[in-house]
Amino acid sequence: MADAVNKRRNIVYLGETGFPYGLAPIQRQLLLSRGMVESGAKVLVISTKGVFKPGKDFDLAPSGTYQGIDYIYTSGEVIRRPAFLRRNMLKIKGLSQELFLLLQLRKKQKIDVAIVATMRFQSILYYYIVSRIFRFKVLLNYVECNSAISTRTKTKDRINDFLVDRFGICCADAIMPISEFLKNHVRQICKNKPQIKIPIVGDFQTSVNLSNAYSNYFLYCGSASYLELIDFIICSFELIKGPDVFLYLVVSGDKPDMDSFARRLKRSNAQDQIKIFSGIPYSELLEKYRNAKGLLIPLRNTIQDIARFPHKIGEYLASGVPIVTTKFGEISHYFTDGKNAIISEKYDVREYATKMQYVLDHPREAEEIGLRGKKMGKELFDYRRQGSALYDFIQKL
Repeated sequence: MADAVNKRRNIVYLGETGFPYGLAPIQRQLLLSRGMVESGAKVLVISTKGVFKPGKDFDLAPSGTYQGIDYIYTSGEVIRRPAFLRRNMLKIKGLSQELFLLLQLRKKQKIDVAIVATMRFQSILYYYIVSRIFRFKVLLNYVECNSAISTRTKTKDRINDFLVDRFGICCADAIMPISEFLKNHVRQICKNKPQIKIPIVGDFQTSVNLSNAYSNYFLYCGSASYLELIDFIICSFELIKGPDVFLYLVVSGDKPDMDSFARRLKRSNAQDQIKIFSGIPYSELLEKYRNAKGLLIPLRNTIQDIARFPHKIGEYLASGVPIVTTKFGEISHYFTDGKNAIISEKYDVREYATKMQYVLDHPREAEEIGLRGKKMGKELFDYRRQGSALYDFIQKL
């Protein structure tokens, strides 16, 4: 039995595309893979299609090894072709080559467990069927209560999200929820399903120096699709008082969402004090985190926000700068106001503005809160700790 547990496991990541330079889902994938590799696992990340724009400013081959993690784009390309026909032919190639690759891995006994990370029910079901045929186990990454996402209003999305939350979580040998809410949901739907809660992860070894230049700004980083949260932050910022204080918004998204964001910004009476950044290098983003006075991540008292645990919080904590948030969901399980975070009791513009004002009025206390937040994050959310725990779970699966 001990030999079975200690045997090196071959783990394949399926469902995401954009490794290793994508946004939060890819960064979670990257960090957990790094943690497992450092614990002795063999990890292969499979992407079925290219997503990067032509003329990208980094060199990425269609297959190779990145930070100890093997990866492959089964379409043979990492870029997203602008021509419709060519792009869709590559999608078909990517899917067929992925299936062939899984077959080859099974024949060579180089796949034990697949971590499936996708919100599409048909993909979850497809990978589960393939796993039954090729005889490997599936661990489903579960990070959202999909049916509670308010912006997904199309009929096909609502049907998909219901199927994921009700039946998709049953199409796996085990579940990897990110929050207590999702953990309890899995227990209600699939009572005896093995699961391991893996919260946010971060790299707390990264060191970014403080800038010598004067900086007096709050920062929010997120998707333009969270327009309600951005509106909340702008309204709160308009209420605070301070000399030459700015709001940095690092925002990206599809054109319709970015257009809505731009229209909202034009309505602000503080737009001269708001600076917008989009598509900046990750190293520059980390510098902006480190030099901010406070990092903003308000969460609403909704099922959507109670169920999720934004990856951004891990990045924020690693900077050592205090996070300014609200008490809902996972925040209440890990954070205490004035100790390791600055927390508003309610999702209220005026109360949140008061918490932002506290950062300006009590800089030394705020700095200490940020450092305690980083210390707690390193103890609980470091990718090495979480990757090791995940690999231990997989070895016993």
